[in-house]
Amino acid sequence: MTRTELEQFFRGLSGSDGQLTAFCPCCESDRTDGEGHLSISTGQGGRLLLYCHRGCAYDNIVQAAGLPKNDGFAAGRGPGKAPAKQQQQPGRGERKTRKSPVCSYPYTDAAGKLLYEVCRFDVLDSDTGQKVGKAFFQRRPDPQTDGGWSWKLGDTPRVLYRLRELIEADHAAWVFVPEGEKDVDALRAVGLVAACNPGGAGKWKTLADDSALAGRRVCIVADNDGAGRRHAADVARRLYSKVAEVKAIELPGDAVKDASDWLEAHDGQDGPDLAAELIRLAEAAPAGVPDDPADDGAPARKLLYSYDELVAAFPRQSELIIGGLLRRGETATVCGGSKTWKSWLTLQLAMTALEGGNFLGFRVVPCRVLLVDFELQGGTLHHRIDVVADALGVPADARRRNLTVLSARGNPSVTIETLPGLLDGLQFDMCIIDPLYRVYPPQFDENSNSQVASLFARLQELAEGHQAAVVTVHHLAKGGQDLKAVRDLGAGAGAMARSADAHVGIREHAEDGCAVLAGVLRSLPSFDAFGIRRDHPLWARDDGLDPERLRRPGSDAGQAKKTLSPLSFAVKYVGTKRRTRAEILLDATNDMPDRTAQRLLMAAIDGRHLKKIRDDKDRRNFWFEISDAGEKT
Repeated sequence: MTRTELEQFFRGLSGSDGQLTAFCPCCESDRTDGEGHLSISTGQGGRLLLYCHRGCAYDNIVQAAGLPKNDGFAAGRGPGKAPAKQQQQPGRGERKTRKSPVCSYPYTDAAGKLLYEVCRFDVLDSDTGQKVGKAFFQRRPDPQTDGGWSWKLGDTPRVLYRLRELIEADHAAWVFVPEGEKDVDALRAVGLVAACNPGGAGKWKTLADDSALAGRRVCIVADNDGAGRRHAADVARRLYSKVAEVKAIELPGDAVKDASDWLEAHDGQDGPDLAAELIRLAEAAPAGVPDDPADDGAPARKLLYSYDELVAAFPRQSELIIGGLLRRGETATVCGGSKTWKSWLTLQLAMTALEGGNFLGFRVVPCRVLLVDFELQGGTLHHRIDVVADALGVPADARRRNLTVLSARGNPSVTIETLPGLLDGLQFDMCIIDPLYRVYPPQFDENSNSQVASLFARLQELAEGHQAAVVTVHHLAKGGQDLKAVRDLGAGAGAMARSADAHVGIREHAEDGCAVLAGVLRSLPSFDAFGIRRDHPLWARDDGLDPERLRRPGSDAGQAKKTLSPLSFAVKYVGTKRRTRAEILLDATNDMPDRTAQRLLMAAIDGRHLKKIRDDKDRRNFWFEISDAGEKT
């Protein structure tokens, strides 16, 4: 539209043609400062872009101004829309559809700056014009274009809808949290304070920050269905320790599904009366977190999709967390024997991910990492983390900022059944569970296909729910591994091979201190086996190693390890260095059981191959070094 044409719809038009301001037709009666708070610009393809800095919804602005509803999205294809040629030639049995814009919901930061919009479209049958579905897309202002949009949010922080208005509202007022933006605007229209998360049910966890609700009284308005009740319970759990009071309600009435339905059913009543009734319902509701809703027969997530719904729900493949290996929402197993340092390997992966970087040739994006460890005492775990991180050059600040540890050694209550609850509300991009068998529920049979499939379904649910990559560390099946396929290395039923999205095998190489890595992947090409060499505490890729030279059971090298003497133990794990007891055992237990390592260490001390030296700085600590007798021997 030209400026002259816009003057027919908007009062107080001013500014340049590239960026105009005007009085918002929805709220101009409230203006006392003489300034226009509506920004008007033209995007790509001639699209008219409207944004009210006082928070009026796009469709309300269009209606109040008398604009044709499509002008905000005029010209050009909408998001996710197929080229015209493809739409005109649907396949056999396919319905030809088109998307019609309905409205957009602006999300701003605390200062009112527009971050992104959620745009709603009706999916219409192209022949009849009948509505057959709906679709939502997100867009953000694109600084690379003149007033245009990017339909990819990238790392744009997800914030609460109506964040600025929430911050400015009376802190003592009830805050109503329905499931979607339409309901928020409907509640605000009757004078209530309201907010919601982007993305609808189950997406509260995607918020970058919900601290604007801290210390407030929050009433969650649940949609009247299974997904809505689950969402309400989820939000209540996440807010329980942060807010002054949290309650959840369902609105009464036949055919009332959400807040908008309830308000429409009471159309004609005064807004203040409706607001007072909702506050009364909030006051009367029981406080606290509601019980998880009983299974009402509805699936926890949508299962059936039309093509357009599939495109809307899953517009692209998930982001790669480990380039060439694993995506968000996927699961992986790392299988290796007891002498292959697989825990050190996955710890190296975790520490690399804290800032992002190269992991044995795979590019890892910067991640928030959750490490679920069942094997190491807390002090030893802390020591290993620092040793590996220091060797990689990962600063302590990155560990504080991006690392969370669940230390579950000796805690049988942590299983796949309780783990999701422990992680509820925690945000992470990568989760490493070491080892897998420790999350088995009671009476679990890893040789049962049905039980293994159920276990991995829960792991998959964890991965998708947090949009994280979940990596599990697993032990090998009995017998020789050199002839087995990578997917079959892990102990347990064959369902494991079919359930995980990625299988990584680590097998001993014939050369001491070396191993062979190979992988079979679902959503990416599998990678060829290659050699890795251990340079404590890290692994390094070594393409000079022959990946076919695997260590055979009963080899000379294997027998030598079994017959290690106390003197050999001292030379191997102390050598020319001065080391603490913890450092010696830390290395030795990668090659042998804990008891064996402790027995050999005591034998080396008793046999005077090692001598104790008291730490001058801390008289309670001792160092060990090779004794004179040991050196002569």
